[in-house]
Amino acid sequence: MPGEVEYAAGFVRTIDKHIACVCISCFPDVIDPVCCCACRFRLEK
Repeated sequence: MPGEVEYAAGFVRTIDKHIACVCISCFPDVIDPVCCCACRFRLEK
């Protein structure tokens, strides 16, 4: 998904290299009609 590349490669890794991002719903692949953009974040060791 486009949002995953943007967050994982840029924004999230800039804040902390131990944060991983998985895009759940993001344009143009919106799968949740209630929330257009949703990501799951987790800390990696």
